Amino acid sequence: MWNLLKATASQTKRDKILWAIAAFFCLIVPGLMALMDLVMDAGLFTNMTGSAAAGTWLESTAFLMPMMVIILTGRICGWDLRDKTANYEILFGHKRAAVYFSRFLIASAVCIFCATVLMLLPPLLMAAVKGWGASMTFGTMMQHYLLALPVVLRIVCLFTMLAFLVEHDIAVFAIGFFVNMGQMILIVLLEVSGNGLKLSWHTSLICLMRNVLDFSNTTGGMLDGKEITVYKAALTQSAVTETLLSAVGFGLLWLLLGYLIFRRRDLK
Repeated sequence: MWNLLKATASQTKRDKILWAIAAFFCLIVPGLMALMDLVMDAGLFTNMTGSAAAGTWLESTAFLMPMMVIILTGRICGWDLRDKTANYEILFGHKRAAVYFSRFLIASAVCIFCATVLMLLPPLLMAAVKGWGASMTFGTMMQHYLLALPVVLRIVCLFTMLAFLVEHDIAVFAIGFFVNMGQMILIVLLEVSGNGLKLSWHTSLICLMRNVLDFSNTTGGMLDGKEITVYKAALTQSAVTETLLSAVGFGLLWLLLGYLIFRRRDLK
């Protein structure tokens, strides 16, 4: 197991495509949004304090982050399954559990690192430039960030299972894209219809992430003679418990199901 972990970690560190994908989501997309904001002089981000930017930015990552995690997981777990590397590892005496879980652990570490950069870097940069402000406390932002990490791991578990099922990283990307886009379109259609129907956040990854990164409950306030937006986003104990149970429960189910299928599958 340890040798496979080191080998997978070494391969991941040298994977230029993987880190280009991570840079695109974590650096280029936020940079382009800030640049568009400057060009259009909209003031959505550039005039915000760190706390105001945290609410706006974290809520927007509810759609962006699942796709990033899907692609990174598919790349790490599915890239070398195409050329039957996993089969060779088993033939050389490694246990299937080690082959499966070593890739899952590395994918989890990379996705948590990238999710952290994606969620925290923009508001912290704004805080360094404009100060933290009073739109929310730093502790409130960290609560939402920490609660989003189990949801990230739930996505990693699901797409680790799919990677070992289809044995192809591109197929994982395609499945993830259509699942993500399908959920987004369905969410929009249900909201526009006004019939009160909505996807359950227990089963929809995007709805679960939106539930965790929900900063829609706001009120107005005054600070130093200026009107500010105050986010009433403190998490309740029930919301934390339900999110953790959903993320951990479904995540473990998918991860173990994927391993059981991989353990019984004949080598090709």
